[in-house]
Amino acid sequence: MEYKSKNAGFLNAENAKDGDTIKILEEAFETFSETKQQTYLNCKVQLSDGTKRLASIDGNFGADSFAEKWGTETKDWIGRFAKISIKESKAGNKYIILIPLDKERDISGTVVLPPEKTENNTDVDSVKYPTEDITPEDIPF
Repeated sequence: MEYKSKNAGFLNAENAKDGDTIKILEEAFETFSETKQQTYLNCKVQLSDGTKRLASIDGNFGADSFAEKWGTETKDWIGRFAKISIKESKAGNKYIILIPLDKERDISGTVVLPPEKTENNTDVDSVKYPTEDITPEDIPF
């Protein structure tokens, strides 16, 4: 039999990669730790390799910045992306900080580009400019 840690399902510095992107999959929920006498905000996330884990979003290093960027309603966080930053305390313990990203990204953290131009969707790149020189007499006003 293989031993599995009780925390195997949680995202932590040992099973996360610095700079990786996670996607919020479900609305966040609170849990209370009897041993630490502290309430934690948790949510199910997906890493860029497809692995799903439970992330604990600490108020100092995540929840406050998520709420500032995306609003205080945690169901609005579903489908949003965050970047993992692994830090080390003065005591040498590693921990993660989740940094909220713009919604317009894919699971790898790459910015999603807008749809390709169509005939009905014009912008500066698709405007045809005259190739010949324009003189003041050519301007009608």
